[in-house]
Amino acid sequence: MSSSGETQEKIAELRSEHNRLTTAATLRHKQDELRSLERELSELTQTAQKLTQGGYAGGAVLSGQIQVLSAKLAQSKALFTQVVTAASARLQAELGQANLGVGGALGGQTSLLDSATEALETLSGRVETAEGQLDSVLEPFTSAQYELDTLFNRLTWSQEQWGEFSGDKNAGGGLLIACEAEWKQTGKGGDDPDGILFLTDKALIFEQKEKKGKTFGMFGGKMVQEVEWSIPLGQISDVRSKNEGVFGGKDILFLTVSGGDPAPEVKIEVKGSADNKAWMAYIAQAKQGAPLFSAPDVVAPEIDLSEWDGSSTSFGVNFTSMGGALAGIAAGVKSGDGVEDAKPKGLGGGGSVNAMKGLAQSGSKSNDDDDDEKGGQKPSGNVSGGPKGGQKSD
Repeated sequence: MSSSGETQEKIAELRSEHNRLTTAATLRHKQDELRSLERELSELTQTAQKLTQGGYAGGAVLSGQIQVLSAKLAQSKALFTQVVTAASARLQAELGQANLGVGGALGGQTSLLDSATEALETLSGRVETAEGQLDSVLEPFTSAQYELDTLFNRLTWSQEQWGEFSGDKNAGGGLLIACEAEWKQTGKGGDDPDGILFLTDKALIFEQKEKKGKTFGMFGGKMVQEVEWSIPLGQISDVRSKNEGVFGGKDILFLTVSGGDPAPEVKIEVKGSADNKAWMAYIAQAKQGAPLFSAPDVVAPEIDLSEWDGSSTSFGVNFTSMGGALAGIAAGVKSGDGVEDAKPKGLGGGGSVNAMKGLAQSGSKSNDDDDDEKGGQKPSGNVSGGPKGGQKSD
């Protein structure tokens, strides 16, 4: 690639990065994430209410947990707002500091390309720091929301299966959770019934629910749906878990049943997304009458806001002292003196005007000839978040 081609590529990259940072420095995208999280928690509240209305036994407890989570988010929102306010103001001030050099590079002063690129790289790191602080506030709530959303999807499916239950729901008790399962009655694979394992506040129930007699195991067959057994929770004296099969891919539960019905020991595989160790805990909690699911633990982070109080000098490129090149421009713009009189080394006349024009035209291709030809005109605009380019070169 020719030197001219490489320069044009650098200019295009600088323009693209400047446009990105002009938006990113406002941190509005993080505020959008907060609003999205608040909406998602509100939707979970509605889902919990629907579960309760549908007869789900633990719906009221889950609704209460979401209310607690929402209240904690409201408290953390104050910290989030503090970070956004302080950081966005500082970032946009630093963007304004960089704008003169970036605008000069985009306006045709190619000698400023490397230093302008370095300035935006520094600013990008500062934006990432602010984003990281805001993420540390939101992440515990985002994780909790995802955990609850996954749980609610399982519970909604469980309730749908309970709605199709072929046995006596009143005798079975209030549903807590369900999963796909296979009762290892014979240990002969295809001979063992597949179906749904239900845990209620009274019993553990297995319902066979599958098509039997399929041709080649794929076509036709007859739907078989019937309750195979229902074990009162008080008769489950012990529960063990074991992973069997290739790479331990089968999640097995062993139930010791006092009274021996349907057998002294029942072996059952929980399938789908179900985990045998989680189901051990579910059964133990149901026996104690305790809620199956506890509220996710959310801890608010500690954030040092001094990063954004203006005392930090972490913005590494100061365009007003860059080898004297921009000092003359900065002084000329500030005092209103003609830039032609200052003529900082390496820039030539009209440098400050070109800088402002470069920013104003950051969304389009720069034209060096036009910049030289129109160097004495009034700057045509500024970049959002940076200083206004309203001075006129005399």
